[in-house]
Amino acid sequence: MTDRARPTRGNPGGSQTVLVLGAGYAGIMTANGVRAALRPDEAASVRVVLVAPGAQFVERVRLHQLIAGSVGGVTRALDDLLHPEVEVVDGYATRIDPDAREVEVDRSTVLGYSVLVYAVGSGARPAAVDPHARVVACAEDSALARQDLAGLAPGRAVVVVGAGMTGVETASEVAQARPDLQVTLVSAGVLLPGSPARARGRVERTIRELGVALRTSATVVAVGRDAVTLADGTVVPAHLCLWAGPLTTPELAASSGLPVDGRGRLLVDGALRTLGHPDIVGAGDAVSLPDVVGGHLRPSCASALALGRRAQDTVLALVRHEPVVARPVGYLVQCLSLGRAGGYVQLVKPDDTPLPLALHGRPAALVKEQITRMAVAAVERERRRPGSYVVPPGPRPQRARAGA
Repeated sequence: MTDRARPTRGNPGGSQTVLVLGAGYAGIMTANGVRAALRPDEAASVRVVLVAPGAQFVERVRLHQLIAGSVGGVTRALDDLLHPEVEVVDGYATRIDPDAREVEVDRSTVLGYSVLVYAVGSGARPAAVDPHARVVACAEDSALARQDLAGLAPGRAVVVVGAGMTGVETASEVAQARPDLQVTLVSAGVLLPGSPARARGRVERTIRELGVALRTSATVVAVGRDAVTLADGTVVPAHLCLWAGPLTTPELAASSGLPVDGRGRLLVDGALRTLGHPDIVGAGDAVSLPDVVGGHLRPSCASALALGRRAQDTVLALVRHEPVVARPVGYLVQCLSLGRAGGYVQLVKPDDTPLPLALHGRPAALVKEQITRMAVAAVERERRRPGSYVVPPGPRPQRARAGA
């Protein structure tokens, strides 16, 4: 627990407590914006408390760079990003009691809340993943993978499992950083599913130029110490296996009896209020909106920032006892890095479907890097200029895509 924290049970004296679980893009965006937007008379009676382990922010969109060694670190002290009046509790939320309006932290401390923000994110290590694999989306695994990669002798093999954006970025980064290794990208489906054929073709050419071998329609069924086995029995050498499959969300909501979807994500309405518990507001990768307004959303930094910004409005309305307004969020671009000198940036409609215009090569790499920097700047700026982050408007409800 940091010296900024003053945890209490309940809300004595008629005060209100906004309790934020998670210090990712969505959590910090919400905490900063809510605290900075409070009027002086409100600030005297409304506390904003953020619960997160390690009291640090992880720049998860750079984890593939951490693995390859192209950045020295991906963490920032929360004090560098948070509004100075946001209190911090160092620990994991282990249980939510929605009836008592309390959260248990590290199975010991109990914190009361008036409004709870569920922004626990994704990236937890999937239980089904073989222990020999390193999970790219897991910060702890990525740090270990960095050490593993540095220790590989020339000629050794690296296999990246999963050919979505995370897998493509990871394979590209590793291949460029270690051209002396054999890097293979393995996917049960196609490269970059959901992307237009033109984008897939250009990205495939780029990663092959970097020396990445590509195996599609190949399902990994076993990960060993020095190889992975495919469903057809093929054994692919892998002295390091980097897992970039689907993200997983914490079981906190489900284990606390809150409504969740089939992937364990908290079910919320269009204004991000939990179904049956409107005093719990969800934001980020760990929530599921109705398909009519959120079916187009994908786990991403862009989604977390947008939903964190919308969560600000909902929390402030609840604190002020004002009507809550639902406003869908949309997208502007999809972007990925292909090593340090290449990239691909696809302009998209609000529902994330591609537009004809795209950038590639060095210009795309520069745009991608700028967007990555802007993401951190956006959450920090909210502590000084609440509401300054402009959310792209969402698609019209009748045009929103089903599924996620």
